[in-house]
Amino acid sequence: MLWEIIGTPHRLLGSCHSLPENFEFPDWVTNSRAGIKRFVFERDHRNLSDDGMGIDQTEAHLKLPGVSEVYQRAKSFLVSIGCNDAIEPLLPWKAASYLDGCISRQLGLKREDGLEYRFRALADIMKLSVEFLESPKRTLELIDLACEPDKGGIAYFEDVLRDAESGAFQLQLQNQIDAWINNSFEACIISQMDSLKSVPYIFNALITQRNREWVTPANRLLSETMPTLFIVGALHVVGSGSFIEQLEASGFRFKLGYKVKPV
Repeated sequence: MLWEIIGTPHRLLGSCHSLPENFEFPDWVTNSRAGIKRFVFERDHRNLSDDGMGIDQTEAHLKLPGVSEVYQRAKSFLVSIGCNDAIEPLLPWKAASYLDGCISRQLGLKREDGLEYRFRALADIMKLSVEFLESPKRTLELIDLACEPDKGGIAYFEDVLRDAESGAFQLQLQNQIDAWINNSFEACIISQMDSLKSVPYIFNALITQRNREWVTPANRLLSETMPTLFIVGALHVVGSGSFIEQLEASGFRFKLGYKVKPV
């Protein structure tokens, strides 16, 4: 999922945040960085400072009707896959994110092996410029805001947990990764629609709203001449309201695919 931004020296890559250890990138990913002098990522994945967002040590959220039972189920499931950390202080949306991370690790997928971490390390080695489209904690702010009417996201947590218990969550995650590896545009759109139907207010916060907010910094960077590779999650570049659609509204045009030009 690689696009040439027509009339500019820039490209856009739809990435996969978590990958298996020692995963070998397909050619279309390797080709994406040919001649590039700058990487632009969603955010600084190395900056883990979130000011304790999504954590309430008083555990007041557990007193809401039915919430304690959901946490007990989640705790049992997490223990069954080898995750034994206390989740009670985590607000429901934060607990859902933790559950997501545990399942990814169980499947052998790690963010440290994902495209962003590896390309960031490459930037260090090659002394390339690096910039970001948002602050490190902006995603958490948007999720927290979206979940406020939902008692901290308890419906979202229940949805993720139910799918994890049935195996549907694991299957969808694996399908997303397979679609990305195979450079399947259509499959990623289907995956996006599945996510949208499942928890629309989370999807809108994680994907749609961020796409809109990225347009301003992206327009500034796109106006510059330094050859740049924009790297955003694959679900941001497919379907209605995608990052590509937002940039097209600003006048940019995209061509799917890129081949290394012979020297």
